[in-house]
Amino acid sequence: VQALKARGLALALLSDCYFVTVKLWETLPLAPHFDTAIFSCREGQRKPDPRLYETVCTRLNAAAKDCLYVGDGGGHELSGARKAGMTVVQVENEAEDPFPLEKLDDAPKITDLTALLKLLDADGL
Repeated sequence: VQALKARGLALALLSDCYFVTVKLWETLPLAPHFDTAIFSCREGQRKPDPRLYETVCTRLNAAAKDCLYVGDGGGHELSGARKAGMTVVQVENEAEDPFPLEKLDDAPKITDLTALLKLLDADGL
């Protein structure tokens, strides 16, 4: 995340979570690296509600076409981001998830954020 910020990129967190996570967010070491954090429990919508992606764009002062959405596919977040006009990258991991994750066959795949840096350099996303 620090390397992404070092490139001058604006970063947003979009999370479907409970209020306890919101209360903890500001104490987490990742929090200062994000320009904004949008939590579904505060917004009153869950992914893939288009209003959440609009909120991301508004808070970053960016057009959807200029946003890269990175996620594992929970809550149909990737198709929601794509429908909103964002480019998507799917994070794949070996951890077992209790909820089904959508798979987008045509989306670039990464296993960690280090791979995202390489993808950005290679593809110019």
